[in-house]
Amino acid sequence: MFRITKLIFIVLLIGFFLASCQNSENQKVASPDSVGISSKKPILENLQQNGKEITNEEKLQIVNDFFKSQKEGDLKKALSYLTRKIRWKVWAPLELPLGRLFYGHNEVLQFFQIKKLLMDVEQDKRKSVLYSKNQIAILGYMIAKVKPKNVKYESDYVWIFTFKKGKIDVCEYFFDSGKFLNAYSGKIPQIPPARQGN
Repeated sequence: MFRITKLIFIVLLIGFFLASCQNSENQKVASPDSVGISSKKPILENLQQNGKEITNEEKLQIVNDFFKSQKEGDLKKALSYLTRKIRWKVWAPLELPLGRLFYGHNEVLQFFQIKKLLMDVEQDKRKSVLYSKNQIAILGYMIAKVKPKNVKYESDYVWIFTFKKGKIDVCEYFFDSGKFLNAYSGKIPQIPPARQGN
């Protein structure tokens, strides 16, 4: 039952994302192999000089560059990929420190500080990428140890990024927050015994 509910949630989430597309001709799915595009040129500088609408590949590169800069501790560079009024929404219960809207550069930095205090990510695998006119959605799977009791946590996730003038303006993060809350509370999930046939 849990797996069915989780599957329905993911299908509805993807449906919501696709429904927000204004032009279905601009949608396409990237193969998982294309998710890790490396940074070869300063995308933001080119966009500011040319004033062109960004391509799907540039959207993905901006997201990759943002996360790379943040992970390496280059916070000034990381924040340069976000608008000043960035809205960073984590869809999770209020009982979790992450379960709220983070607004502006300083609060996005708070998000990453809180996330680091809450968990140690052991595996993060991107599965696919969906594009729309001004959005990109990254679907993936993660395994982590949730503090303070280092409870193992596994979940699918979806990041949705909305762009404005070549920068990330809105970010929404979806994951199995109920399961995460249990891990955060130190509750180790009990697997029910399999039913025996009649």
